[in-house]
Order: sequence, then structure tokens, then C-alpha cells
Amino acid sequence: MEDEVVEMPEPLGFHAKELFHRGSEYFEAFKITKDDERLKYPTYFLLVHSIELFLKSFLAAKGVTKRELKKADIRHDLEKLYERCNELGLPKVSYLRDFTREFKDKNSDHDFRYPTSFILRVPSPKLCIEVVDPLREALRPIISEVALRAQIDFAAETFHLRPRKIRFSD
Repeated sequence: MEDEVVEMPEPLGFHAKELFHRGSEYFEAFKITKDDERLKYPTYFLLVHSIELFLKSFLAAKGVTKRELKKADIRHDLEKLYERCNELGLPKVSYLRDFTREFKDKNSDHDFRYPTSFILRVPSPKLCIEVVDPLREALRPIISEVALRAQIDFAAETFHLRPRKIRFSD
């Protein structure tokens, strides 16, 4: 019985916390590399990916499933992610809407990841930090609360399964 593995979906609160944490890592990496002009495209990939992950963390915290977050029409579309977040009560962050519009096509078309024939215009790193830092800080208490609630619920709901191992099936 101890070696038995029980499979179940990962609680969305856990997923929200993981998305938020990963978004923070990408954002911190952006801040480290922002002044190196040789790394312009990878640096801005880090930025837009952090925004995408922060928005997805909020959506997961509000009950949007992993399957929904992976749908092609929303997956990398920052503007659609923002709009969906806004519908669900995303805290107001100055210029975030403008940023999601600015980076929408560049992120959806993977312009920072793969060579294109375009010369990409991007906001200054300073301005990016002034927008994304407040987004992260506005989401931090929301994600923390949802993650804590998920941990408590998970512990209560799986207590009877001890000492078996649990593997998330999704």
C-alpha cells in the first residue's frame, strides 16, 4: 500500500503559485540582462514571458483550468490574456493594457525567440520594470492566498490517502 501511487489533477492553486514563481524568475532574469544590448531579444523574451506567466497565474487563481490556458486562441496572446484577467477582476496596473497590446504580436509570433525580418521596437527596460513590478506586487497576495487555501484543502482531502504517494495527472 505504501508504494501505491494515486493520480489526481493538480489543484489550480498549486498551478497558480508555480506560474507566479516562474514568472518572477523570468522577470528577475530580465532585470539582470536588461542593460546588455547584445542580449536584446533574449532579454525581451524574458520580459514578455514573465507577463504571460503572471497573467496566467491570475487566471489559474480565478479557476481557469490548465486546458483552457493552453488553448491556441489564448495561449500566447497577451492581449486576450489581459482581457480575460480584466473580466475576472485583475487589479489595475498603469500601462499594462498598453504593454499587452504592444507585445501581443511579438509574443504570439515568437519574434523574440526566432529571427524575423522585422526590426523590433520595444519600450525601455526602465519603463518595462515600472509596469511589470506593480503587476507582480498586485498579484502576490492574490496568488499567495489561493495557494495557501489550495494547500489546506489538499491536505484535508488527501489525508486518508497516507502513506500513498500522489502524482498529478495533468
